[in-house]
Amino acid sequence: LVDENRQWFKAQVGMDVNETPREVAFCGHAILKDELMEVVDAKIDPRFADNKLVHTKGGIRFYAGNPLTSSDGHRLGTLCVIDKIPRKLTASQVAFLKILSHQVEVLLELRRKTLELVKQEQKNTQQQRQLQMTAKDRQSFIQTLSDYKIPIAKIKSSTEVLSKKGISRDTLRYEVNEILKRCEELQQFAEKLVERIAKSAVVLEENSSMASTKKAV
Repeated sequence: LVDENRQWFKAQVGMDVNETPREVAFCGHAILKDELMEVVDAKIDPRFADNKLVHTKGGIRFYAGNPLTSSDGHRLGTLCVIDKIPRKLTASQVAFLKILSHQVEVLLELRRKTLELVKQEQKNTQQQRQLQMTAKDRQSFIQTLSDYKIPIAKIKSSTEVLSKKGISRDTLRYEVNEILKRCEELQQFAEKLVERIAKSAVVLEENSSMASTKKAV
């Protein structure tokens, strides 16, 4: 596989090197072609005659590499074979190397799709958790609204008592205190209601942002 500065070997057989600088990489040339690139003898090939990988002990003399291309057209690297002596592939060997290259491309694409599915599944799980939180907040919000009925009903009852003629002073004092208590309860419920609305607004904003992002993508 080739990046801006190096080639590194995702898998290899018969060699111990894990990576080399791109400037000496045969694969750096192979990815520029649409078809398999074959170097029969690197020592007499002007592109590689001065390459240090050729002149080291046991250096490269033969190279054949087929470019690996992603589904969106990016060249990722090559599937290649090398040897310490000059040689030339037969037609069947060329065909076999191309078939193997295609299999590698399919496996790389399958891995990419799998990672995308895992990432999407994580997003779905997060969205489900947010929806569950939203449902929980909605239920709590409804409960808070229901709780309003209790002090309102008691205020109404106390007011009806006060509207009657001939009530005693003690009864008047009691009913006024009841009204004050219910008003305080209503104030507390109002604070809870504002808090619930604020939380719901934050959840709605987050969900709206996620929906907009998804739509843009």
